[in-house]
This record gives sequence, C-alpha cells and structure tokens, in this order.
Amino acid sequence: TSVEVLAPQGSDLDRLAVLGVGKASALDEYAWLRLGGAVSALLRKPGEVAVVADLAGAKVSGADAANLAAGILLRAYSFDKYKTKKESDEKAASAKPAKYTIHCTDPSVAKKAFATLQAVVDGVTLARDLVNEPANMLGPVEFAARAKELEKLGVAVEILTEKEMRKLGIGALHDPAPS
Repeated sequence: TSVEVLAPQGSDLDRLAVLGVGKASALDEYAWLRLGGAVSALLRKPGEVAVVADLAGAKVSGADAANLAAGILLRAYSFDKYKTKKESDEKAASAKPAKYTIHCTDPSVAKKAFATLQAVVDGVTLARDLVNEPANMLGPVEFAARAKELEKLGVAVEILTEKEMRKLGIGALHDPAPS
C-alpha cells in the first residue's frame, strides 16, 4: 500500500509518498524489482525524485537499492514510436527526462550492482522494442540487422541463410525441404 501527502509549506518538495513493503524478511531480489515498479507507477509524471530506501528494523543493501532502480526503469518503459504526438505531448517530450536519486546506506555498492543490472534493463528494453515493432517495419532482414548491431557490445551473432536452416533441419523457422 502507499500513501501520498502534499509536502509541508516552505519545503522544496511537491509531495511525499510512503510505500509499504510488507515483511522486510520476505523481500528478495524480485520483490525489490516490483517495489521499484510500484515507485515508478506512483509517480505519474516525475521531474526530480528522491527515493529513500530505508526500512525499520532491516538493512537495505546496495544490491537491494540497485534492484529498486532497475524496477523503476523497467516500469517506466513505454513504446510510443508510432503514436501521434499532440502539441502538449511535444512540449512534455522536450522537457527533461525524470531524474531519480536513490538514497541508501551504501551508495558505492549500489552503483556497482546497478552497473550489471543496467545491462539487463537495456536488454529487456531492446527486446520490448523489437516485440512492439509492427511486422511491416521489422521483418526477418531488419531483425537480423538489429541483431548484428549487438556485436558492438561483444555479443556473438550468427545469421543463418535459408540453405543453412534447411541443412540444420530447422523446420519450425523454415519449411523443410520437399520430399
């Protein structure tokens, strides 16, 4: 559960939000990802957000804070490449992107843990983008070209021709040779 209140007068903050997490002992990696998603959903159109990762009676590790950040990014994903932009949307798009700062007890460990998770989030974002592309924009040739771009990141990519798929008997992707 969560509760939102307006920030006290004279504060630099707009509002305060508190998110209930249940039993601290039950929080695993996936729970921290989900909490990050809940934070992102709670803040509809954020500008600058400060998240204080603190639990009464429990220590929030750097890895927990990193998973919280990854959950925020995963929940904030949207694919609107082909959506018509209204004039108000264009103004919003030109505004600065949301900036999240997560305050935790061990920021250096959190940054190190997040560096690994950032690659996972980027991979999930790429997969979501590919899945959301319409078939008339991302056919097999375009998909292969996008996969080939991953070689810059050190990913080994092998693209098979029709002949190679037949030879390997990949009938699920290509009709087997007529008998």
